[in-house]
Amino acid sequence: MFERALNAFWILLGAAAAAYAWTLGLIGAAGPESGLFPFLAGLIIMGAGVVLLLRPLSEHIAPDFPRGDALWRVLGVIAGLAFMAITIPFLGFAVAGFITMVILLHTVHSVSGICGCRFHNDGHPAAHRGKI
Repeated sequence: MFERALNAFWILLGAAAAAYAWTLGLIGAAGPESGLFPFLAGLIIMGAGVVLLLRPLSEHIAPDFPRGDALWRVLGVIAGLAFMAITIPFLGFAVAGFITMVILLHTVHSVSGICGCRFHNDGHPAAHRGKI
């Protein structure tokens, strides 16, 4: 039952996004307008929800929510994106994006160094055998 409610949520979210994007305008005299991409994204979300909702019940699998380290990674990604959304008006896209990428690198993949570079004993930044 939880899966059906979750699928209905995706359908409603996609429909709402597509409806709002329609009000922004899809195609104008100069070409695509600001609502085209959100409209397409809303249709994709809604379509995925419909496909999931129409699957036979025998194929339904209960979602396995992350726990432990995986949960902290998910929460770190959400925190990084929220940080970027909040700080863009104050810091600008470039600075907020750089800080967010540092947060995401530290959250998703354990790295040392400020930019994800590992430092050897001689102090030279280098990718640690191809792993950043």
